[in-house]
Amino acid sequence: MGRVRTKTVMKSSRLYYSRIAPSSPNVFLYSALISAYASRTDPDSPAVLRLFAAMLRGAPRPNEFIYPSLKSCSDPRLARSLHSLSKYGFHDFAVVRCAPLDSYSRFSDTNAARCLFDEMPQRNVVSWTALLTGDAPAWNAVISGCTQNGLFLEALSFFSRMVVDRTLPNKTTASCLFSACAHLGMLRLGKSVHGYVFKNSMGGSPLFAMHSLICMTNGHSSLAIETFREMEQEGPQPDQVTFMGLLNACTHVGLVDEGLSYFNSMTRDYTIDPEIEHYGCVIGLLSRASRFDVAMVIVRDVRIEPDEVVWGSLLNGARVHGAKDLAELALRNLLELKPKSVDYGFMLTNLYSECGKWEDVGKVRKRLNQLGGKKLPGCSWIEVEKRVRQFYSGDTIHPEVGQIYEILDELVELMEA
Repeated sequence: MGRVRTKTVMKSSRLYYSRIAPSSPNVFLYSALISAYASRTDPDSPAVLRLFAAMLRGAPRPNEFIYPSLKSCSDPRLARSLHSLSKYGFHDFAVVRCAPLDSYSRFSDTNAARCLFDEMPQRNVVSWTALLTGDAPAWNAVISGCTQNGLFLEALSFFSRMVVDRTLPNKTTASCLFSACAHLGMLRLGKSVHGYVFKNSMGGSPLFAMHSLICMTNGHSSLAIETFREMEQEGPQPDQVTFMGLLNACTHVGLVDEGLSYFNSMTRDYTIDPEIEHYGCVIGLLSRASRFDVAMVIVRDVRIEPDEVVWGSLLNGARVHGAKDLAELALRNLLELKPKSVDYGFMLTNLYSECGKWEDVGKVRKRLNQLGGKKLPGCSWIEVEKRVRQFYSGDTIHPEVGQIYEILDELVELMEA
């Protein structure tokens, strides 16, 4: 029905053009017809070019609103020619500059797209989006940046836009999405991504398939461990990504001995050098279980200089179990790594207050005042009935906030009993 309606409209438009255009040529008439041809689900590039050529041969002359419609042209050489024509009188218009940028991106001519982008005196959301269009590595960079900075919902949003843009996601995209789904606790969406991967022939590698299953099920430790055992017996050799998913699975449910065993197995059985993320994960696992002696041995044995991941993992466990000396050690190292961190500064003042170290409290607060920082509230996510709920520490926005805090108080009492 939609195609029939479109054909009828186009037929009427051509009839109107044939009767009106010869006697009273009008830039708006040409613009409307070019846009109509270009915006079809199957753009009629020859018709678009014929109309544009007619404008160049006589009157009316094209204006800046014509060029964005020409990006539907399916020939890269013609796209470059149109870009050259646009430089005569219209290149200062942002909307004109973005049209060839979009075309180059769709034709995977990333060098030309990047050169044009770099020449732009002013860049806006349209030009940035055009640069991303059709370029999977560019989309992956944005999605990966979101996941690395804790912007998991934004990562999923960019993935949706990537699919709408008809840019085919690859294994890098899928890995970022699995990470986002794991952090958000969205097992259902993780399964959907997993299905998408195999439906679009990205799951050809057995190792990638195992990675997907382990990462997707790291909230269900028994299933993740079972998958890894199958991998040991029948599948390909595990790598660093495999062990990262496995350690995360153990951390989620507190399987301390199993996690430590898998960590040691990396170098002992598979000659895989742990990355800083593996160290951070196993140190966090041990610290939460109050196994600080073993955790500190690993901290001292870290082959890479301990970073925020390692000290942050130790800090979390030390705070849970009231190990104030270790918490202070971790915080001091964290502040050396990130001296302008307001959050770590507030944590250290709270710790000194609990220990009665008021002179140290004053020193840290003075430095915080000089930085002019304010503490940002913590944020968490949970998926309930296919919707992701986002909430902050001390949040009072939810309409059922009273009932929520009552249940939280009951849970705290049960845990302390």
